[in-house]
Amino acid sequence: MSLLSDTSHPKKKHHTTTDAEKNILIQLFEFEEKIPEIAISKVLSELQTISSDWTVERVNQYVRNNCHKVQK
Repeated sequence: MSLLSDTSHPKKKHHTTTDAEKNILIQLFEFEEKIPEIAISKVLSELQTISSDWTVERVNQYVRNNCHKVQK
């Protein structure tokens, strides 16, 4: 049995971050050290008004993947 032909695990859908979402997420790059949980919660609640795809894990992943792109 080939693993490639296994269709029981559909691919995750890809979500492209919109400009509106990026404008919300930029708040998190103001912190020099660890981002406070209250800041993540605030940003997450704002993001969820735009898309229900956002989770704490996804916010943290966005920050990890984009921290080098922000000019300080």
